[in-house]
Amino acid sequence: MRRSALLLATAISVLGLTGPWGAVPPAQADYQAAEQALEAGDFDKAIPLLDEEAKLGNPVAAYNLARIYEQGQAVPADYDKAAAYYRIAAELDTAPRFDGAALGANGPQLIQAAQMYSQYSLGRLYEAGKGVPQDLNQAAEWYVRAADLGHPSAALRLGRLFRDGGPGLKPQGKLAERYFLQAGDQGNAGALNEIGLMYLKGTAVTRNAKTAHDWFEKAAAQGSVEAEYNLGLLFQSGYSGKPDYIQAIEHFKTAANKLDGPSMMALGDLYAEGKGVPQDPVQAYTWYSLAKDHGAAEGAARMAALAPGMTPVQVAQAESAAQGWQPSENGLPVAAASGAPAAEPVMAQQPAASAPDNAPAADNAAAAQPAP
Repeated sequence: MRRSALLLATAISVLGLTGPWGAVPPAQADYQAAEQALEAGDFDKAIPLLDEEAKLGNPVAAYNLARIYEQGQAVPADYDKAAAYYRIAAELDTAPRFDGAALGANGPQLIQAAQMYSQYSLGRLYEAGKGVPQDLNQAAEWYVRAADLGHPSAALRLGRLFRDGGPGLKPQGKLAERYFLQAGDQGNAGALNEIGLMYLKGTAVTRNAKTAHDWFEKAAAQGSVEAEYNLGLLFQSGYSGKPDYIQAIEHFKTAANKLDGPSMMALGDLYAEGKGVPQDPVQAYTWYSLAKDHGAAEGAARMAALAPGMTPVQVAQAESAAQGWQPSENGLPVAAASGAPAAEPVMAQQPAASAPDNAPAADNAAAAQPAP
């Protein structure tokens, strides 16, 4: 597995570097040997060579060695060692700088990448209490430093930390909004959805459904499926005075066409109750079946509740429609209308948070992080 080369290529892509990267850039003889050993999967040889380079202050060597110990794939996981090696690269601004010339023409950029990703990784370790005492203030400090260097996920984690608070860190809504917005400016639509959730729930800010709506709109415009679902819930709940089922259905359909299970559930509920659409147990059953197949396990219970009031033909129609459904502009399953009464399911009311940026350090998230 050409693991080192792949990690290097990722960092180059993030930083916009160019060059003939079919091989590791020119470096000191020992570091070249370490890189070659990593590419060959020879960790017994690579680890001591990386350690020698890290002790000389080579941040790229320190970062890759930290990842090896955090991942625990080639050696037993050792978070203490991971934190120690991350710190070598993370603290470049307070320690003698390594001679970037040893890493080739793009040495300064690679050093910056090692510093940025190490700062982010230290933040994760402090947040989870792995290899270091759990300290949310320290986590925030390292995330801030990584975010200032442009790390695409540090700002998102800062937003969540300042929104939720925790031991020794009180919620700070304005800071949370600031960093969520920074993440959104870097193209993370889910971060804008997070701001909407803050205002919808009144978490660390004054509750305001209209402000929540506006942030959900911005997130949806950037492609957030969760925001589309949350907009559907807002219109369904009548946040502006009375329920607007037509608007709710449009947002649920948009998200359902992106294979969002909760939105499929919501559409099933509306067809079951006849709100905004004619009451139709066949369509309801179809959407519940699709929801079940796309991560909303409760769809199975809703199907079971509807089935006793349906004829065998109606059930067969719904099952056929679900099997043949494909995302489309209007997103409606092809199912014959039916006038049979439907069960009375509970409307979905839980707003959707954005998918996690990645797992916390406790879940061995380092594998998802690029490296120089």
